[in-house]
Amino acid sequence: MPPGPIYDDDEEFWEWYQPDEMTRWEDVVEAPTMTPEEEAGTDEELTHTLDPRAREVLLLCELHRVPLTEAATALGMPLEEAARLLEKARRDLGLGGDKNLI
Repeated sequence: MPPGPIYDDDEEFWEWYQPDEMTRWEDVVEAPTMTPEEEAGTDEELTHTLDPRAREVLLLCELHRVPLTEAATALGMPLEEAARLLEKARRDLGLGGDKNLI
């Protein structure tokens, strides 16, 4: 038979129990690597350099790491068109269009 509890009621339990510190959002997500001015310049570059559909595919796949198949489905376009737009956007921004797309 196990020994009896070391506390008599809930109040004594919570005085004794100290949970581990909870994982916070800051512990999981990396800190931004660009200043707000750099981010604004990048966003402006994306807006003026790319057509809107290519920008959407690029942001989903590169920034948010959504698989290309899911990005194409979310944007309501065929996978081939999404792959073509992503490759063109990468090439236009100098990111290299030769990454494995699918």
